[in-house]
Amino acid sequence: MLAELSAEDTVEMEGFASLNTGKNTVYGKLFLTDKKVIFTTDKKSGQFDQIQITYDHISQVVKQENSGLFKNDQIKITTSDGNQYDFSLEEAAKWQKQINDRLK
Repeated sequence: MLAELSAEDTVEMEGFASLNTGKNTVYGKLFLTDKKVIFTTDKKSGQFDQIQITYDHISQVVKQENSGLFKNDQIKITTSDGNQYDFSLEEAAKWQKQINDRLK
């Protein structure tokens, strides 16, 4: 699983995560670079292999409690065009803070 990074991108955080699409859950890895958030899937999901969201397209990041079987918290990333991405991952508060710090 390799993220498509440019030569200028620097990975600052990474961790296993799942993207909850409402219909199913897609497992993969979340990367925080100095320029964007990248989610890559574990395998071809049929929907996408990678999502890249630049910081200037993020309008909000909120931490949510996960009421599911697994106790990982979630972050919800809302983009300026209204798309929402719900990621379940460990240390959600740390991810939220790191992303929000880049939005200022």
